Amino acid sequence: ARTRLYEAAEVYLSTRVSPSNTRLKVGKQDREKGFLVTMDKGEEIVDVFDGFKVTWRFVCTETEKRVLNSHGGSSMRETRYFELSFDKIHRDKVLSSYFPHIFDRGT
Repeated sequence: ARTRLYEAAEVYLSTRVSPSNTRLKVGKQDREKGFLVTMDKGEEIVDVFDGFKVTWRFVCTETEKRVLNSHGGSSMRETRYFELSFDKIHRDKVLSSYFPHIFDRGT
């Protein structure tokens, strides 16, 4: 299940897409007027907040999940998440200011 922070990050990052992003996904939610542009797997977006850089990378992994039934089959499960990287001296600021900023802008 998606978390509210994941969804807020997805909306926020759609406003940060740059010409350097070569693969994007475009979608539309029923209740929204505009389009939502999101990153494709492996894409990165660099954001600058309060003078420091935060790099977001969209990661999508698939794992096989065994299904216990008479057919002995399996199915694939997809896990999606954002991986952030930044200079460790900004860790407190990311947690106390940047994440609330993302949440406010993305909801």
